Amino acid sequence: MLVNIPFNMLVNIPFNMLVNIPFNMLVNIPFNMFVNIPFNLLFNISFNMFFNIPFNKLVNIPFNMLVNIPFNMLFNIPFNMLFNIPFNMLVNIPFNMLVNIPFIMLVNISFNMLVNISFNMLVNIPFNMLVNIPSTCSSTSPSTCSSTSPSTCSSTSLSTCTSTSPSTCS
Repeated sequence: MLVNIPFNMLVNIPFNMLVNIPFNMLVNIPFNMFVNIPFNLLFNISFNMFFNIPFNKLVNIPFNMLVNIPFNMLFNIPFNMLFNIPFNMLVNIPFNMLVNIPFIMLVNISFNMLVNISFNMLVNIPFNMLVNIPSTCSSTSPSTCSSTSPSTCSSTSLSTCTSTSPSTCS
């Protein structure tokens, strides 16, 4: 699910800006939230579909072009450009250097989880919880509002409550 949407569409900021965030800001969620997902579930599509580059394009680059780029240059460019570089430029760096850094895994995986979960939690609050505030009743007379239970008052439209007599509203 994560790889079907380009990463830059989710955060839209250069990768080096992400790693300047203090590390403890990323790990304040219990660690088991990051590791309880089986690793293979994160890459549930076949590997060649992920990069979608014909194999002959991967091997037609002279080898010296692969090794002349310092490793730190990979993180000095926006993150979405990592996937615009042919995959063989990435894998000629020892694989453990890519996956043994927990911080990269946190930014690539858990940061998306934070954005997606937090945003959903914000917008899934029923809208009426935001608008059923006492100010809705304040336009009626105080005696009417005080004698009406909050549930009744919130279920009564403003126009109805103001146009009826206090006895009806209560």
